[in-house]
Amino acid sequence: MALTKIHNRMHAGAVVNVIDYGAAGDGTTDDTAAFQAAIDAVTSVGGSDVGGTVFVHKGVYKTTSTLLMKHGVEMVGENFHSPGTRTSASMIVGHHNGVAVISFKGAQGCALRDIGINIGSGFEPKTHLLFGRDTSASAGLHEIKRVFTFGVASVAAVYSVASEQNSFEDCIFDLAATATGKIGLFIAQADDVYNVDSLVASSSVLMSFRNVDIKNRIDDAASYGIY
Repeated sequence: MALTKIHNRMHAGAVVNVIDYGAAGDGTTDDTAAFQAAIDAVTSVGGSDVGGTVFVHKGVYKTTSTLLMKHGVEMVGENFHSPGTRTSASMIVGHHNGVAVISFKGAQGCALRDIGINIGSGFEPKTHLLFGRDTSASAGLHEIKRVFTFGVASVAAVYSVASEQNSFEDCIFDLAATATGKIGLFIAQADDVYNVDSLVASSSVLMSFRNVDIKNRIDDAASYGIY
């Protein structure tokens, strides 16, 4: 059953479905605007720091630019999966060469659960998932759970600069052998050394990892699983 579109009289922390914002989930329709509209809608209820839940029904969702997470937003799919089981799970496929498939830049207290991320043929964003600050203010406290990313990236599968107290659990971050980038997971506190998105440095990068598989399939002495 589809969930209703959010409106002004709905309470903070409400749940919305990307399908109700126009997402098709058929792998060919551009669902970028629908996803961003759903994210923005739950953020607008009760103030910018409250957020809510964006539900991603099983399907394959084509995006053509970076999805920007906002404070307190949870994006939740239906199944944790591998690329071979796309039709029974929630998969976002990036068809662009932009910054990231999903960016948490400047956001606080978000969650991503039961979502798969892949890259469309002929495209290579800088990273699959981006974490960091857009100002000196803290950004982090994100929960990433049962998330699978696979495909090419020009810098790293996951890229994080000064994003603090994030937790990763039951995840697979898989950098394809044909990727230009050579890093599975990049974590730094001082600088956005690869200039992925002008991230602001800080002194704190505390992270928590539990049952996380980082795969770098590039057969190159200069490649890294974690950097």
